[in-house]
Amino acid sequence: MENVEEKKKNKKIWLLVILFLLLIIGAVSAFLIITKDDKTATQKTKCDTSIHFANIKEFSSSVTATKKAEIKADDKTKLTYEVTLSKPGDFYQFNVDVVNDGSNDGIVNLIKSKMNGKLISELPEYLGYSVTYNDGQEIKEKQTLNSEDTKTYTVIITYKREKDMAEGVSPGNEQVVSMELDLDVECAKENEKEEKQEKKAKLCKRADLSTLHTETCKAHEVYRSCEALHDVGDTIVYGNRSTTKGKLTSGDAFDCDVNGDGIYDSTTERFYYVSDYYDTTTKLFNDKYATLIYYNNVKAGEPSNTTGFTYGSNNESWHGPQTGYVELPSTSQWTNVKLFKETRQILNELTEATTDDGNKQLPLFTYTNKATRLLAAQELNKGCNIVVGYYNDGELATCEYLLENTWHSDPTLSSWWLETVRFSGTAMVFEVGSPSLLVGNLHLLNTFGIRPAIDVEKSNILY
Repeated sequence: MENVEEKKKNKKIWLLVILFLLLIIGAVSAFLIITKDDKTATQKTKCDTSIHFANIKEFSSSVTATKKAEIKADDKTKLTYEVTLSKPGDFYQFNVDVVNDGSNDGIVNLIKSKMNGKLISELPEYLGYSVTYNDGQEIKEKQTLNSEDTKTYTVIITYKREKDMAEGVSPGNEQVVSMELDLDVECAKENEKEEKQEKKAKLCKRADLSTLHTETCKAHEVYRSCEALHDVGDTIVYGNRSTTKGKLTSGDAFDCDVNGDGIYDSTTERFYYVSDYYDTTTKLFNDKYATLIYYNNVKAGEPSNTTGFTYGSNNESWHGPQTGYVELPSTSQWTNVKLFKETRQILNELTEATTDDGNKQLPLFTYTNKATRLLAAQELNKGCNIVVGYYNDGELATCEYLLENTWHSDPTLSSWWLETVRFSGTAMVFEVGSPSLLVGNLHLLNTFGIRPAIDVEKSNILY
């Protein structure tokens, strides 16, 4: 009898122990679920509030903002500014950082832009507006911004010049615009995080728009050069202010690490995309390679806009730039670039390899030990949509970037030689930077600038 009672007693004890254990497990599970939910909610909130605007930098604008761009103190995902654009050509631009200073990766869904209190859907025809990365690349929706990472954006609003407006559109009155930018952000899911991987450095990358080169338009006693496009005293900005990711457009500015030191120097390593590479032997364009032109003339491979050199040494231009090419950067100076072809056929503007008398074949010319060459007229034609040799006043207005460091802005400076010789006249060579904004030609014993062009495989350009 006692054994039966003892068994019943032991059974009750085990039931109580099991019940107690179940209660403990349930409590711990509930605690873990609540803690997880709280942690998730905290992370999401933290992520949502850790991406914000910071560090506004104004630069190179033609007008001063009525109210400078500023970030709202109570909500750093909002930015406002107000500007008055009085006449065609006026523009205002600035850089602003978008920072993720939280511990979680986030996503910038989009940037909402408001003009005069309304979301921008369609702009008046005479206004231009863009928000891009500071290298000019397009900002796509749902871009990951990793923890402790920063992206710099460039904002530009422009009163278009009449030549940039669609046919039939007339300028409006003075434009006073009040602008607002809003960031729409969220946490990044694990499978949406941006992959971080080492990438081989490209030779050239798009220039930061805040570093575009500028000059001041100066008066010329005889000719109108910059005065045909600007008022005396105006700032000339060289290079495109609007670019498209994955697309090369004549005038796009690039910084190229030509000397291989790992630094993209926007002051002394600035180049402009002209066109696809033109092969003077096959007389065909090569769309795998790009031709970029330097921002300045050179002397012994170093930037110089005050020294001129002859193209050749005698009265026969078909021998090529025998004296001028010597000043181009050598393969030991610009170690990170090389010519697609060191030996090139000298051509005239008609893409012919004969002189005007039809008897003498223009020989091949070798840019011995040089990393660069002179620009061909065929490349200039393609990039600027003109025809060298037609001498149309104002034709170079489509490629003002070619006129940096010439007498376009400063009458004390000079033109620079093309590689191309003139069909009519055995000692005449084409040069860029003549008065009246056209491509001229002069005797090869004149002294003009030597300006390097580089051949770059497009896969080696970050654009």
